[in-house]
Amino acid sequence: MTLFKSLALTAALLSASTLSQAADSGIYGGLGLGKVNASASKGNGLPNDFKGNDVGYKFIVGVRPIDWLAAEVSYLDLGNPDSGAFSADTNGISGSVLTIKNVMPMLDVFAKGGLVNWRAQINSNILGQLDKRNGTNPVYGGGLIVRLLDLSVRAEYEHFNMDQGGNFVSASVTWTFF
Repeated sequence: MTLFKSLALTAALLSASTLSQAADSGIYGGLGLGKVNASASKGNGLPNDFKGNDVGYKFIVGVRPIDWLAAEVSYLDLGNPDSGAFSADTNGISGSVLTIKNVMPMLDVFAKGGLVNWRAQINSNILGQLDKRNGTNPVYGGGLIVRLLDLSVRAEYEHFNMDQGGNFVSASVTWTFF
């Protein structure tokens, strides 16, 4: 019985190792959902500093040519964070390079850096639109990726240097196509 258990455990570990290697590289796409924390400084029509939270989402397209490197583009909708008197409608497109390290079968950690091109409209609940802002600024972050065949689930933190800043903590699902 002990020999049978040992063989079964060895077979399971080898299978998990094979499955985890199956989606190491290729072209992938997916979507994510998470919590946005945004802030903006006063001025340009905004009488006070702004800080608010909301739910955001993103669409991801990327390529992972080798095990430890990927490049991706994301469309971001950072929701409508609301501070009570003010709200901000922010979206953008980011391009990032990811460095990836496999730490266990089916588990990777990653760090990312790049640029985000963003647009924000800041509104008053009483006066309507107060300000429109846009720019291209750095984005950085990191997280964990759990892989099973062509499906990956990741938990991620991203910081956007938009005006004063924005943070996006999300969970994403991606599928490797090729």
